[in-house]
Amino acid sequence: MTLRVLMVCTGNICRSTMAQEVLAEQVGDAGLDVVVDSAGISDEEHGNPVDPRAARVLREAGHRVPDHRARQVRADELGSWDLVLAMTRQHLAALERLARRCGVEDVPDPAPGDVHAVDLRMYRSFDPALGESGPASDGSGTTPGTGTPQVGRLGPGSGSRTGSSGAAGRGRRGVDRGTGRGDGAHGPVPDVPDPWYGGHEDFVDTLDVIERVTPALVDHLRGILDGSRP
Repeated sequence: MTLRVLMVCTGNICRSTMAQEVLAEQVGDAGLDVVVDSAGISDEEHGNPVDPRAARVLREAGHRVPDHRARQVRADELGSWDLVLAMTRQHLAALERLARRCGVEDVPDPAPGDVHAVDLRMYRSFDPALGESGPASDGSGTTPGTGTPQVGRLGPGSGSRTGSSGAAGRGRRGVDRGTGRGDGAHGPVPDVPDPWYGGHEDFVDTLDVIERVTPALVDHLRGILDGSRP
């Protein structure tokens, strides 16, 4: 049995590709039959390689840099994935709309290979740091103690970027309060911090979140594969 996992962010050159690589390495080391890929909600970076700043922090932390070109997620591919992980609530809302458009049901832990169902979740729903203290405040992109997304940083000359999909660009971090499974036992699940407008330390912070989440995600996938999850 093979599980298929897709990571989704905005442009598919930073967060989702970093998460893709770290998960691919760990499921490979664990001997798990898991296919991992990534995509973006927007087509703004279509065909571009991993952001050089993301590549740098991956290398510095001892990871490989994936040979990946940015692409936009398609509605007709959702049924081919067992688990799709959104980096933000806005991404989750967009994925839910795509699933409804193509008639794919969003259900927790569907039978592997079921083309009529997909498990859409927030990436940080697997973050062990949220289990005891609630939404994180450091590097989470949320207002401390509230889980409310903050306005993103604007870089020099950056402006607001929007791909042809109509998805919100990087100029402002959005939130959809009506998304499913965006809330955890301790309140809203925070976004994975977007380092795109920041510097080296912002990419380090994002990788820290990814490296913290990935072992818990691997345990979840292992439980599905060995049948220990219902």
